[in-house]
Amino acid sequence: MLIEGKKLCTVADIEALPEGKRAELIDGEMFMMASPMFMY
Repeated sequence: MLIEGKKLCTVADIEALPEGKRAELIDGEMFMMASPMFMY
């Protein structure tokens, strides 16, 4: 559920993120994703 007055995000907002930043777009809301970690 989106809060009234909150801006809906678009694919363009995701594409505008800096290189290496990851996010998902679900129902107009952007969720930042953690980068994967490599274990040796």
